[in-house]
Amino acid sequence: MSAKTKNSQPSIDELKARILRARLEMTATVDEASDRVNPKVQVAKAKASAQLKAKHFTDDLKAGKPGPIAVVAGGLALIGGGIALAVLSARR
Repeated sequence: MSAKTKNSQPSIDELKARILRARLEMTATVDEASDRVNPKVQVAKAKASAQLKAKHFTDDLKAGKPGPIAVVAGGLALIGGGIALAVLSARR
């Protein structure tokens, strides 16, 4: 139960606790917003995500799973098709 004065107002200790709690919440909110708009933080997150995806991709490729092989084959087919179109267009 909280200690209240006769006027049913919060005590000084309760007010200090509320202020401290509000400060901590505001600090966390500001820090989170700062991370969202900080380019260095965003680059670091993107880099970590790309490294993780590349690791999964190479692990799957080494394990012989068909997903990465299909991606590589599709990319090579797309490049080959683009070269073929460029050659054919240049002949006309």
